[in-house]
Amino acid sequence: MGESSTRRLTCLVCPIGCELRATVRGQEIVSLEGHECPRGEAYASQELFDPRRVLTTTVRLCSSEVPRLPVKTSEAVPRERLRAGVQAARELRIEPPVRRGDVLMRDVAGTGADLVATRSVGDNGGASSESPKSRRTPRSENHAQAS
Repeated sequence: MGESSTRRLTCLVCPIGCELRATVRGQEIVSLEGHECPRGEAYASQELFDPRRVLTTTVRLCSSEVPRLPVKTSEAVPRERLRAGVQAARELRIEPPVRRGDVLMRDVAGTGADLVATRSVGDNGGASSESPKSRRTPRSENHAQAS
């Protein structure tokens, strides 16, 4: 059997923010202390062996009024793929109009997650006052222009 190490984590699953202490041997948690609910155990395992994050960044918008459009991935992606995701987003040029929830790029950097607009921008390139209830079905790559 391999050598054990102790790792400290703060659980982010709920507002309690439990301070976790995990003893790890190889790819196994041999003991876990500090979690007040079962979700802490699942969080520790995920964070130690397959850490994931939702990527949030901006992409270029072909508009003089609003030069950048905030975007995020549709789900958490492997932490080691974040830089590749940012690079893929950096190469996009988006034409308005764009509505919050529109899919701007599918399978960002091979992660399986889509890149989604988090703000609406109207035909004139300015921010739209669209309400969240009027969101339409997301569109795919037809927004993107070749760089």
